[in-house]
This record gives sequence, C-alpha cells and structure tokens, in this order.
Amino acid sequence: MSILLIAVATIAQAGEVVLDPRVTEIAVFKPGLVFVQREASVPAGLHQFRLNSVPQALDGTLWVDSPDGAKVSELRTTIDMRAPAGKRASTTIPDLLATSIGRTIIVQIRNAALKTSVETIKGKLLNFDGQNTATLQLPNGHLRSFSVYEAFDIGTEDLPKETTRYRPRVDLRFRIDATGPSHVRISSLELGAAWVANYRLKLNGENGRLESAAQLGLGSLSLSGAHVRLVTGVPNLDSKAKLDLATGSSSLLNYLNNSPGRLSQESRDPFEVAEKFLSQPNGQYAGGGGGLAGGAGLVGQSIDFISYDPSDNSLVVRNGDDAPAFLARAIQASRLEDLHIYDFNRVSLQAGGRITRVLSSHDVPLHTLYRWNVGPNTEFERVLRLHNGDKAGWPSGMVFLQSDGIPLAQVPMPFTAPGQDANLVLGTAEDLLHHVEVHEISRLPANPRTPNWVEVLSDTTIDVTNTRTEPVEMELSESITGEVEDSADASVKKVATSDVLNASSILTWRLDLAPGQKKSWVVKYRTVMR
Repeated sequence: MSILLIAVATIAQAGEVVLDPRVTEIAVFKPGLVFVQREASVPAGLHQFRLNSVPQALDGTLWVDSPDGAKVSELRTTIDMRAPAGKRASTTIPDLLATSIGRTIIVQIRNAALKTSVETIKGKLLNFDGQNTATLQLPNGHLRSFSVYEAFDIGTEDLPKETTRYRPRVDLRFRIDATGPSHVRISSLELGAAWVANYRLKLNGENGRLESAAQLGLGSLSLSGAHVRLVTGVPNLDSKAKLDLATGSSSLLNYLNNSPGRLSQESRDPFEVAEKFLSQPNGQYAGGGGGLAGGAGLVGQSIDFISYDPSDNSLVVRNGDDAPAFLARAIQASRLEDLHIYDFNRVSLQAGGRITRVLSSHDVPLHTLYRWNVGPNTEFERVLRLHNGDKAGWPSGMVFLQSDGIPLAQVPMPFTAPGQDANLVLGTAEDLLHHVEVHEISRLPANPRTPNWVEVLSDTTIDVTNTRTEPVEMELSESITGEVEDSADASVKKVATSDVLNASSILTWRLDLAPGQKKSWVVKYRTVMR
C-alpha cells in the first residue's frame, strides 16, 4: 500500500505532461491507408502524459510503447464534448441570443408570410435552442416564441459582446515509468496519405528503357524529415473495420445515438468544423429539436468523434458495406498485388503536398503479339509484353510510351510479380478476322437417379485470318466449363471453381500466321447442367 501511495504522490507532484510527438516514419499503402509511427522524448521517473492531438486511427491499431524499454501503462482515451476554447466576438443574432439567456432584450421581428409586417418585442429571454427558436417572458407574464429567421434587429447595449467557444476534445492519456530519459512511440493505422506508380517506356526495337516513379500525396499528415516507405497490396483488415477518430459522415450524432459511423472520402479537422455547433452556454447540443435531437446539416459530412472504452478497446462498429466506392475499388485492386516495400527515403512536406521520385530505370526486352480471348463480341488486342526480371514486383500504374521522342500511348501497367510478364494493351486489331461457333452434339442423362441433370457434349469451332501484309504472332485463350475431350493441341490449365459437377479450364493456343493465311480448329467438351 505504501508503495502505491508514493507512486500516486509522485504523479500528482509532477502533474500531467502534454506531449507533441513528431512523425518519424510512415508506411503508405496505395489506396490511402498509412501506418504512422510518432515519437516523443520523456524524462526519467513515473509520469502521466497526454497527447496534444490524438491520431485518427482505425480501431485496434493505436498502440503506445517505448523503444527504450520504459514501461507504459493505463492507456485510456476520453472525449469532452464541451471543452472551453476561449472567447470569440458575438457577431450574429444567434450568437447574441446564445449569450443572453436570463437577460431582457428588445428584438424586432418581421413576419415571414407578411414581409412588410414589423413587430417590436421586449422581454426576458428564457431559452434559445441554439438553432431556431427563442422564448421570451413578456412584461405581462405571457410567453412568446419567435424564430431566429424572423429577427432582424436586436438592441445590444446591455448584452454580452463575446461568447465562450466550445469544442470537442479527445485526449489520449497514459503513464510511463522510465529509469532514464527515454522515447515513447505511438503507432497507428490511419488515413492521411496515398501513392501511385507511374512509368515511362522508351521503345527501341526489340528492347526498351523502363523508368518507374512514385508520387506520394499527403492528406492530413505533415512530414518533417520522416522516413517514408511505400507498400503495394493492403493489410488483411476485417471487413467490418471500426473507426476511432477517422473522418466519417455525421458521426458525432451517430456516436451520441450509439449508431455506426461511416468512412469519409476526405480528411478534415473535425474539431474546427463542428465548433460552431457546440457553442451553446446552456449545455445543449445544437440539434433540430434541442437537446440531443438531430437535425440536417448539423455536423459536417466529414466528421467523426467516435472514441473507445479503454476496458475492451472497442468502438461503435461501422457496416463494412458503407465504405465509399472509391476506397472499396482501390482496396479491391490492391488485393491483387503482393505486399512489397519500396524505400522512398526521407520526406519533408506539408499536409496536402505532393512529391514524385524516380525509383528505378533499366532495360527490358520487348515482345509484340496479338491476343484474343475467344468470344463473339471480343476483338484481337495488340499487346506489348514486358518481362519483369527485377527482384521486386512492378506496382500497377500508368505507362507513358515513347518512340524516337514521339508519344505513342498511355496504358495501364498491371501488377507484375518478379519473373512474370506484363501485358500492355495498345489497342485492337480489327484487320485480324475471327469467328467462333458452338454446336451441341448430344444430350444424355447425367445420372439415372437425377433425371433433371443432363450431360451435354458440345464442340466449338474457331477460325482466324490474317489479312495483313506482314506475318503476325497470335495468342488465343478460351475458358471452358466442363471436361475437355479434345483440346485441339491447346495447352490446358485447370483452374479452381466452385462448381462441384464441372471442371474449369483455360485453353491457350500460340500460332504464327503468314499474310492472308487462315487457320481453323474444333474443341470438344462435356458439361453437366440442369
């Protein structure tokens, strides 16, 4: 017991220390997620600390530790909905009404329906809901309500000229016991930065020069000499990821009503935006009906004040289906990429800034061919195939093609793992003719005990013609559902399928056609169907 009392006394004597941690390292994922590490120096001894601002972290990703081995304990987050934030001038009629509760006022109102009808009212201001309606007690004891939209003149001689500013404040507090001067590290996964890959390919016969660059864009983050790493792929996050202080839509009301928050497309300071809605001296939240009632437009569309209970580190759960479409598409595309880290070195850049750096430049072999995914409504594509001989993958991005200083195209670069080929689609080739036709040969019961299921034998006739004056190299592929009986000399690759009755395969043909030459072949396969 005596040891505990001494520890508490030490903390009480030292007081609470406010830390202003600096961003020292970030790892940026392409869709806009960023793993941020902040650090601050702490003195020796047992102290209680509070951050000057709390990272807007995805739930469960905000952690505090010490790289020097200092002991961190009692991590907790609190939210104060009405923290005083100084004074401001009363420059509007709602400001004057909000600061004049209990005072006698003289107000002129204009009837909304009869715009020429003006009335002067004098009485004691009993209540103002902070948004619309005020109530006066008249000299005769009667009560009179009026809308703030009807008021156009208020006498200000005896009314306060300033109003108290309030803003929500979120605090992250913890204790550290250090044997000597140490560092504290705050890690979190949050929104605040994104990056894209760009390429330039200079063509030169059978070879080309491929340069890759990355553009880093900052949102709410600001960097000063921070070490930056760029990451392809995305972390394997729960689809119902919960938000801590990430931006959201009307999340303050959602939090008060214990409803899910929503992910937003933009980052902004929620405290600054919501300040005017939380400046009522009577302690009411500025809702449409007073108190905690909600009203349209009260909280900006990019606000989230969700906080968590330190006992279980839980949050109000957001529905995984309500993420904005842009982020959902970006994450889906990034899941096709392997996790790989690219060093972007140190960066100093203000919030909202952009910086581009070249990552690599090397020669690559080039191979031109014409590709057709067999189907009646598809065309031959002209493909420029590049082989990735690097140790790292090529992130997806845009490739700018040049030849002899002349721009040819800008096309997508698919994510390409080391040792694999990237196919850059340059356009269609309508002078390479093709035809595909499917015939049913027979239809028999698949199983005597299941007469509703039949086994169908089909064939597909494929023909292609080169109408060009030069020879062309072709690559054709066809997806087959069923058991292949005759592949017509194609290479066959089995692929995974959820169909328990039918196999799934991809057939690929590679052929060279001379000018004017035509080739034709037939594929046979059996499919079980109802």
